[in-house]
Amino acid sequence: MLTDHSYTRSGVFINVHHLDGAGPAPTAGTSALLELLRGAVIVPCGDSVDFAIALDWYNKIVDDKLGPHTDLADLVHRAKYWYRADPERQRVLGLAIAEEITEFVAHHPLLKDVDAIASVPGHDAKVASFGARLAATVARDRGGVPIVRCESLQAFRAPAKTIPPADRAAALEGQFRCPVDISGQHVLIVDDVYTSGATAEETARALRAAGATAVACLAAVRTMKSG
Repeated sequence: MLTDHSYTRSGVFINVHHLDGAGPAPTAGTSALLELLRGAVIVPCGDSVDFAIALDWYNKIVDDKLGPHTDLADLVHRAKYWYRADPERQRVLGLAIAEEITEFVAHHPLLKDVDAIASVPGHDAKVASFGARLAATVARDRGGVPIVRCESLQAFRAPAKTIPPADRAAALEGQFRCPVDISGQHVLIVDDVYTSGATAEETARALRAAGATAVACLAAVRTMKSG
């Protein structure tokens, strides 16, 4: 419905949304979008985010149990943890991850025309987080889309993953701000890992407070658990 206004929602059955279209088959644009989303993960999001997508899961499922990392998650894991002290290796992996995200954005009918790309504030204001650098790279590779850097009101805060999942939204509420006026803009939040969605929701809230009229989130990978 966001990409083709000829569709109307006719009902929801067991979390499946039924849409009525104008013809007997999906339009060409809708078919292309469905094909693009075939390998992606649609993730739950808060009220401030219009929709959220991850390119892949963090883990594979083997014999009904969490298995090894997916290929994309392996790149993220190595970049964030193995090569944290090796800038060159981290840069190479970051470029590979950014390329995957940029390619997806280029083919998504809504994301390809966003006015700006935003990053989630890191837990330490003195250090540029991997997610922030990833967002900046995607913005650059999309032809120089403006980058919006939201800020945390605290110079240092506990990393979201150290906060119990049930407490994250409350702990982050009101903690982010967007320092620039982005009235009327459509903004894409780019991040590396989507877990509970609390940081994306708080970032989106800050963006909307600064005037954004539409906010979506795109992450490289999504964890199986929200914790």
